[in-house]
Amino acid sequence: MDSIRTASVYTGISLFTALFGAIYEHFSFGVYSYFMIYAFEVPLITALLYLQCGMFSKHQPTALTNRYAASAVAAITTGMVATGVVQLYGTENRLLFIYYIAGAMFLILSVLSHIKSTRDNTVTSSVE
Repeated sequence: MDSIRTASVYTGISLFTALFGAIYEHFSFGVYSYFMIYAFEVPLITALLYLQCGMFSKHQPTALTNRYAASAVAAITTGMVATGVVQLYGTENRLLFIYYIAGAMFLILSVLSHIKSTRDNTVTSSVE
């Protein structure tokens, strides 16, 4: 049940990001950025993964896995919005890749944490 609640939070974040991008690009005088347009997809995909986990999986993510996943979503979404803002302004910034590296690192940590907790639960349940 906790995964479904988390999925609804990520759906709200996705809607907010989509609305923010639409409003920001409305006032950008016809200049568009694909990073800004598609920034809402990161929390939306995460919401769908949590919804799938809550409905079909018996292994629920741990608190540590949730924190790593939230950090990954925050870093990647912020990086996409920041890249979109910089592109809409008409410039470039070579330091924006740090958001994506941090997001990828948190995503890897989240997956590894989930695998470890699933493996620990499987070993514990098979011993009993």
